[in-house]
Amino acid sequence: MNRLLVACCCGLLLSACDRNVPPEELLSNARAAIAEKDYQTASIQLKNALQQDPDNGAARFELGRTHLQTGDMASAVKELKRALDLNHDQNEVAPLLARAMVETGEFQDVVTRFASMQISTPAAEADVKAALGYALMATRNLEGAAKSFDAAIAIDPGHAYASVGKARLLAVTRDTDGAGALLAKVLASGKAGHDAWLLDAELKASKGQVEPALASYRKVYEIKPDATRARFIVISTLANESRFDEARKELDAFRKAVPNAPEANYLEGLLLVKERKFTEARAVLNKTLANAPDYVPALGLAALTEAQLNSNTVAEQHAEKVMALGGDSLFIRKILIGIYLKTGRVAKAQQMIEPMLKAGEQNADVQALAGQILLMSGDAAAAQKAFARSADLKPDDAASQSRLGLSKLAAGDRAGGISALENAVRLDADDTRSDTLLIVAHFRNGDADSALAAIDALEKKKPGDPMTSNLRGTAYLLKKDMDQARANFSKALEIDPGFFPAASNLARLDLMAGKTADAEGRLRSVLAESPQHPDALLALAGLKASSKDGAKEALSLLQQAVQGNPKLVAPRAALVQFHTTSGEPKKALEAASDAAQAIPDDPKILELLTSAQAQVG
Repeated sequence: MNRLLVACCCGLLLSACDRNVPPEELLSNARAAIAEKDYQTASIQLKNALQQDPDNGAARFELGRTHLQTGDMASAVKELKRALDLNHDQNEVAPLLARAMVETGEFQDVVTRFASMQISTPAAEADVKAALGYALMATRNLEGAAKSFDAAIAIDPGHAYASVGKARLLAVTRDTDGAGALLAKVLASGKAGHDAWLLDAELKASKGQVEPALASYRKVYEIKPDATRARFIVISTLANESRFDEARKELDAFRKAVPNAPEANYLEGLLLVKERKFTEARAVLNKTLANAPDYVPALGLAALTEAQLNSNTVAEQHAEKVMALGGDSLFIRKILIGIYLKTGRVAKAQQMIEPMLKAGEQNADVQALAGQILLMSGDAAAAQKAFARSADLKPDDAASQSRLGLSKLAAGDRAGGISALENAVRLDADDTRSDTLLIVAHFRNGDADSALAAIDALEKKKPGDPMTSNLRGTAYLLKKDMDQARANFSKALEIDPGFFPAASNLARLDLMAGKTADAEGRLRSVLAESPQHPDALLALAGLKASSKDGAKEALSLLQQAVQGNPKLVAPRAALVQFHTTSGEPKKALEAASDAAQAIPDDPKILELLTSAQAQVG
């Protein structure tokens, strides 16, 4: 606090003293400060000089140059334009103004102002031609851009800014080899700025050279610490590759280099989403949006996060806002389609995908989405065709093969479905979802031996997993080998005493043997490990409800399930059903109303509410 006070006082004293110094002396002092890279002092002295002499073109020029050095491009453009209007030497002003205007995106204004401007010194002319090349490239006048870059390079063959621009133009016109060769000369010259390293990173990334690209992006912000875009790409790349420790180190450095950047909070949210910590991600993204409500990347990620948390209404609001702000993309449409399907709005999902089908029939993801919509609408045959197109477009994609397998099974093609699922298992050595689907398909086909073979393959991928033992127990149930079934279910519980599916299977076997107390004990053992486990609570409630004098405890268990899992549909639906079958329509309506308030827009909850209202009359 004391240091801040001293700094403020010194600034005020300097400002006050400068009012008694002639403008020319202030200008001279400012130039000396600029030479020492003391831009704060230079800025104060130049502003004081301009208070005394607002039409001092030299002071305007130096202030614009100071703003350029501190990265305040908008202020630089303002002051340099004033300097030019005040007839300061355009050989000095034009090169800096043209480049600053390119940085602020005033491309057409650069073309209008500088295309015919006569510059008398070769160095200044080369700088202006280079900046003009960037502006022409941005306005899609590629031929004009090439001529401007070539003119600058003809004047100064070692002109780094022009050479990088020409290399970028070659990359835009798909001559990546030519771009790389020209850029290599710039990098070898020792004159490469952050823009050269940025293009180098982009070229390497386009060739799939991830590590070399990351190294070049890092060079960008070694030279220019506030290079937000380069830092953003590095951190998001590391996050997408699950290199979370590296990403967090980079994020910490980003926060220090660029305090209060909204991108930093977004990237924190992205890391949490990638780690599947959606509740924590929600808090970070809400904070980001409170400060920057129209920041499209954060809105899109927030939509995904809310959808994962089953907060469909909020997710839909975020996604629709992204669309309204011009952020239409496959990513956002996938989120909206997912929400529409979850909430039973199949027609709206169809409406959302139609433009993509017209524009992107060769996109595998679009075809997969179309398949999901068709499956939900009950057209299994058309869904299978869409999934088949998706698999054809991505023949080596396990997810595409898995979706195709499921659609074939749904259409009754068991052999084709199992074949596609086997392909999915073969294509992805790490993911186990397709293995599980294949095993379930064998179960439905009544083929316990094939299921056991698939379970053996799954166990190699996930040794010591209770789910594998539970699946093996299920296979032996199918073979009617009760001893082996019990042994494998018990093994699953040895691995994880709170693993509900195995406990449920053993409880079912106990009930079949007339051992109700043993069945109850299985479920209570799960609750000892996880007191709010919704499935265990519901199963135990069902067991108690079917027993003599067990209704009171059943109700208590259902209420516990609702309180412990307020956003789950199943416990609330079970509570409504309990009151309905108990002849308590008003209590059923009360429970249904509470459910609708806690989980709005859920089709099943709305159906229960409508039914409960009808019962009350």
